[in-house]
Amino acid sequence: MPTRNRKRVTRSRVIKRGAESFALNNPASSQGIYPAIASRLIDQLDICYAKWRRVLVVRYDLRQNHSAHNSRMVSRWRKNLADRLARAHGLRDLGYVWVREQERAKKQHYHCALFIDGDLIRHPAKLHSIVSDTWEAQAVGNSVWVPQRAHYLVTDIQSKSEAVYRLSYLAKTRGKGCRPPQSKDYGTSRLCKPINTSRT
Repeated sequence: MPTRNRKRVTRSRVIKRGAESFALNNPASSQGIYPAIASRLIDQLDICYAKWRRVLVVRYDLRQNHSAHNSRMVSRWRKNLADRLARAHGLRDLGYVWVREQERAKKQHYHCALFIDGDLIRHPAKLHSIVSDTWEAQAVGNSVWVPQRAHYLVTDIQSKSEAVYRLSYLAKTRGKGCRPPQSKDYGTSRLCKPINTSRT
């Protein structure tokens, strides 16, 4: 049975973050989005953009082979993925956002996005096999789907706005809440903004 969500819902097509405003993928035909999720993912993208000259943003869908009352599998995957990327590409930090959804299917699935230092990895071709290997290793039958035009190289406000619009889909209300009360609908990295945020 779905858990009643007490998060605020908005039907606005714009979200303001400080002096910046971002368009949201929130059409009138939708059931709205959770601004708390949109804000958290923008916060983490902002931090990554302050840390690195360019940020590679990549979207994935993670399909789980069985239903579970928690999201431990995606948590283990994220930790294993970070270890693999550190060894293979020298990544020290990994930004991410994931959301758990379940509608008519008996099994939940996850939409996620990774935020990566674009000086170390500029194209997701190097990521796809590692992402798939680490997710499929969690359980037999797990699979990864890569959406069309799944990546953005964020280097300025225009590319950041495009990435936020695409990622705001993850904040939609549809599919959320089909979980036990102690489980979460979403999770994000907890990267901290660097002291020196000047960009050269």
